[in-house]
Amino acid sequence: PVKGVIINKVHPDKIERVTTNLSKALEKINIPVLGALPYDKALSFPLIGTVKLLKQECLSFLRLWKDWLSHAQFYQDALY
Repeated sequence: PVKGVIINKVHPDKIERVTTNLSKALEKINIPVLGALPYDKALSFPLIGTVKLLKQECLSFLRLWKDWLSHAQFYQDALY
């Protein structure tokens, strides 16, 4: 099952509107929007160093997210 969506390559001036509209649409099928990444021309042709850095940052974020989800599930189980 899909746990959430990260919107990619959104024009910076439209992030709020795109996030809001897509959140409303996906809410109907219980899929949260986790965030939005702005379009960045520099990432169109990334350097290996940039890719490695982004990979490290994404892995760090995913570890934190996984930890947060496990705590959230613990508290949800305890309350219900």
